[in-house]
Parts: sequence; structure tokens; C-alpha cells
Amino acid sequence: MPTEPLLPRQIAALLAQTALLALLQSLPLPFDRPQLLVSLAVSVTGMLSLNAAMGFGAVCGVLTDLLGSNGVGCGAVALTLLCAALSHLLHGVLQNRFLTLLSLSLGAAALFHGSYWLFFRALQPESGYLFFFHYLPRILLTWLAALPLYAVNTRLLRRRKHGR
Repeated sequence: MPTEPLLPRQIAALLAQTALLALLQSLPLPFDRPQLLVSLAVSVTGMLSLNAAMGFGAVCGVLTDLLGSNGVGCGAVALTLLCAALSHLLHGVLQNRFLTLLSLSLGAAALFHGSYWLFFRALQPESGYLFFFHYLPRILLTWLAALPLYAVNTRLLRRRKHGR
């Protein structure tokens, strides 16, 4: 489990990524887009300690709530708990590898968007249409966005063995 504190340049890079992805997520587009902050939180979780992963998940969740149409606090709580569970799995049970992230990020995106649909949209008329043509593409796009973010953040947050 990583117990080393993050370097200031790593913190600055995470904050810059968060700000950039929040800006990209807030752009008005005529089609469904991925929840980039959810992808970022899921891709970084395995490289942070449990408390840092929960805090970063909470920050990304609050920004997701503020930039989206979710209820205030729903995304923050869901992403905090999701990052805590993923951090526990990646530090105690599974190895933090690309194939592990591939499956866990798909599950996390499905759990995040699927639980929102289940709690807030499932009882509305035409909820099946809404799920298959709005939430399912968003789940897949969020999952695909986590893969390049994992590659970038693996390089950014892993320390070299010989200093720097």
C-alpha cells in the first residue's frame, strides 16, 4: 500500500488534470459524453492510499455534481465509496495492473451510472429506452476514457527507483 506522500509536482499535475477534465466535461455537446472525472478518479485510485483515494473521489464527485444534472451530493457520496472500495481491492486483494483496471473500471462505471439510473430514473416512463440509449453509451464511454488516463497517471504517479 503506498504510504509515501505525493510530491508537489504530482499534486499539481493531478489538480491540473482535474481542472482540464472538469472544463471538458462542462462543454455543451449534442451527444452523450463520458463522465471524465469519474474516469480520472477510478484510474488514479490504485496509485493512492485509501484516504487519499477517498478524498480525490469526493472532490471529483462534487465537481461531477456541480457540472451535471445529478442531485447535489449523490455523485460525491457514490464516487467516494466507489474509490474506497476500489482502493481496498487494489491494495489488499488484487494487483494494480492494466487488465485489472480494465475490468474494475467497467464495473465502476456501470455501478456509478447504473445506480443513478436505478435510484432516480427506473420508475419513470420509458426508462428502458433511457437506459439503453443514454446510460449504456455513457457507461462505455466512461470506461474507455479511463484507459488512457490510467496510462498517463501511471507514468505520473509512479516513482522512479533511482531518485527524481
